[in-house]
Amino acid sequence: MFQFIVEEREKHASNDLFWAKFSDAKSGVRFGFQQILTSLKHERTERDAQAAAEALQFFDGNLGCADANGAFSYTSRTGSTVVMSKTGDIARNWRNLLAQDPSISALWYARQGNQS
Repeated sequence: MFQFIVEEREKHASNDLFWAKFSDAKSGVRFGFQQILTSLKHERTERDAQAAAEALQFFDGNLGCADANGAFSYTSRTGSTVVMSKTGDIARNWRNLLAQDPSISALWYARQGNQS
């Protein structure tokens, strides 16, 4: 769990910026270890919910469609194909799909540009 805090610290240009984010705004008291982890979990949950919603939007609510190329499916213990339902799994696979499939990535970002 300590690695999550280290990774978050590395995202900030300085210790001061890190502590500005992870301190009480009024008192300036720095958050403790658990409070930082809770904050990071909350941020990750929000990011994952947004990414999963984007995937569902892109595939018109059907993550098992042919255009998804099986990115959101897995084989169960019984051998049947199952479409993912956990937000975190969908989000992770959506981010991977955007990073690894240039055609889907280009289409997604083009659609986003047209909605602005």
